[in-house]
This record gives sequence, C-alpha cells and structure tokens, in this order.
Amino acid sequence: MDKKAAISIISQAAKVYNEQINHKNLLIIYGPPSKPSFLETRANETNFLHLTGMVLNENINGNSPDKFFQDALDERLSEEVFRFKDKTTAQKLNVLVQTLRVASNASMIGDYNFNPRHIRLQTDKFAGSVSSCLGLFKPDENSRYYIPNSVLESDIRDEVFSAERVLAIVSKKIEEKEYNKIEKVAKKIDINRLLQTIKQNVPIALDLISLSPEKKDEITLQKEAAVKKCDEILKANPELKAKLNAAAADYLSKHNLPPLDSSSPADKRYEMRNKILKENPELMEEYINAKSEYEKKQLVPTAAKPTKSFAEGLEEFSKRRSENGSQKPPTHNDDLSPKRRK
Repeated sequence: MDKKAAISIISQAAKVYNEQINHKNLLIIYGPPSKPSFLETRANETNFLHLTGMVLNENINGNSPDKFFQDALDERLSEEVFRFKDKTTAQKLNVLVQTLRVASNASMIGDYNFNPRHIRLQTDKFAGSVSSCLGLFKPDENSRYYIPNSVLESDIRDEVFSAERVLAIVSKKIEEKEYNKIEKVAKKIDINRLLQTIKQNVPIALDLISLSPEKKDEITLQKEAAVKKCDEILKANPELKAKLNAAAADYLSKHNLPPLDSSSPADKRYEMRNKILKENPELMEEYINAKSEYEKKQLVPTAAKPTKSFAEGLEEFSKRRSENGSQKPPTHNDDLSPKRRK
C-alpha cells in the first residue's frame, strides 16, 4: 500500500472516529444479561494517530498527533508528514474504518491473551468481531476509562482469553454527566432491564430507562409525522429538494454510509436529515423558511360551507321528489322524524 492510498483510508477513518468516538465516552456492557459487566472508554484527537499505525516525521515543523488528526479530518493530510511504522501498518489500514465503527463491529469483548504474534503490543482488552478488533488500554489501575490504542486485522477470539458477548453500547459526550444515547443493543436483550441492573454503578439518563413501550411508539409516530411533513415541504419546493438530495449524497459518501430511501425506517431518515441540515447552515436556513411558509398555509382556515336556506332546501327536496316519486314537502313546522304509533 502506498501513501496516497493510505491517506484516503486515514481521511475516511478520521471522519468515522470524529463522529463515533472522539470526545465521547462509550459504555460497553457485556457478559451474562442477568449479571452483566461493563467498561467505559474515552478518546480524543491525540489517540487517533496510534490507531493508524503511522509515525510522524520529526523534521516537520508543528507536526503533532492532534494536527495529524485535524489534517486527516479536513482531507489535507500530506505524504511528507508521516511514515509507515512497520509491516503491520497496512494490515491496520485494511480494517481501520470498520473497526472504528465500534457500535456495529464490536460484538465480542475480552481480556488480551498476550498473543506471541504481537510481541510489542501493550493493551488490556479487545472489542471486536471475527475480522477485526480494537485494543483498549487502561493507563493505570485507578483510571476509570479505557483508551483505544490499537487496531488488529484478526479474529478477536484468537486475541483474548475468553470472548464475551457485547450486550449493549451506550454513549455520551465527555462533558455530559449521564449516558444518554443507545448505540447498540444485541438481539433478544431487554435494554431497559439491562440498564436498570447497572444504573447504581454508572450514571444513566432516566429517559433511557423509563421510556415505556407506549412512549417509544409515540416518539416513533412523531418522527414519522415529521418525516412526512418534511416530504411535503420538499415536494412543494423542488429546488430545495434537489439541494438536500445533493447534500445527502455528499454526506453519505464522506461518511461511507448506505443510502436511505422511502422504505428506510422513519427514525433513521429523521436523524439523517437533521444531521445533513446541521452540517449545511445555508441549507438549514432555506429549509426553515420553507417550513415556515408551509405552516402558514396550513393555518389558513378553510372557507365554511354556506348553510342552505329553507327555500333552497325545499327546492332540493322537490327535485328528489320528482326523481323518486311523490312525497310531501317539508314545511317549517313539519316534524321529519317518524311518528310514533299509538
């Protein structure tokens, strides 16, 4: 692999890292559902360089791990600032992007077994799958958080003493006090019960636990309504729709994400549109204006249907009588209900 190909992968990986790991805490819950274990991770810009397997060239002024990450994120990383560390670097790059998608890739976790194939590797745990895994290192015994420090192109079961099932992954931003976003839930796992089990040891946002199935259904319906409303706004504004579609294609390409269409779940489409609009302030402003115009039109009252006068009613009755046979026309004092028989 040459440096040009490496830069392409590193830039893509930087975007995934920034979206899913950077300045975040991940709460990884694993083991038996009845008695789960958990660990917390923490990451920042500095940790990214080591995951790529690259080494910075010291003769470049201002070269640093933080700058390497930012340049990769901005797609302006140059070949002269780094070099391949060793022959394992290309192997890391082969699986770097998928491994950094921790929520989708980490199905198992376990303690590192000091595999003799990795003599110089120092890490404590691996989280991953049968094709790649992410090394997690605890700086000291008193540290609360594990730091991502390695990527391996390997079956995690070959790298740990015992691979345990990842039950769920929950996240929060570093500055937030409580975990508030569910990133992953394994099949047949009751996430509410699982979070109830560990909430005494980890700060969990109450709304993650207390949402009843009915409330979740209500939120889903609200998102579906929001998506439907957005579709109607875009239908009435074809130019805005074209701009949003172009921005969506660019966003999906940059983040290497599969496309969404009308058959995709409403919550996914809802979240995706919000992300795209937030990344495009001008487009967001244009959409807000279109939404405002749409809502104004919805508030315009429909003209009330005029009430028929007695004369008009009598005329209509006469027409029906001539069509259906003779029948006594009503008068003001007529009782149109059937007479009760005595």
